[in-house]
Amino acid sequence: MKLILIAAIAFLSGLVISPLITKPEINIEERVVPRRSKRNEIIVAADKVSKAVVSITVTQTRIISRNPFFYHDKFFDQFFRDLFPPSYYRRKVKSLGSGVIISKDGYILTNEHVIRDASEIKVTLADGRNFDGEVIGQDRLLDIAL
Repeated sequence: MKLILIAAIAFLSGLVISPLITKPEINIEERVVPRRSKRNEIIVAADKVSKAVVSITVTQTRIISRNPFFYHDKFFDQFFRDLFPPSYYRRKVKSLGSGVIISKDGYILTNEHVIRDASEIKVTLADGRNFDGEVIGQDRLLDIAL
């Protein structure tokens, strides 16, 4: 019985004393200096490239049907097309997108869906200057345009 009591006291003493013995020294400089986190690295990277990001305003001319019946349902169109022939009109639609300047001579990389069917393209730089844009090339499958 004495052996168990001595073993228990030794075990509990070890639990109490071990944190005091192995306690690491705290260096004040390590606590004050901020660590580099992924968030800080993202902020630094964003600051470096933000001037290369542009806003792209696209004007498209779309042909719209004026048929007010059945919401262009193919099933009903087959029955009522002759009674209510559709009329069409053109409408200018504006949309916004973004791109990145990739060369000093002004080439901008953007998504193809941003400039698809564009009749007019306006580019606004980060400093507020505006320029007319034109499509050099595009790939619908990769959704990329220059």
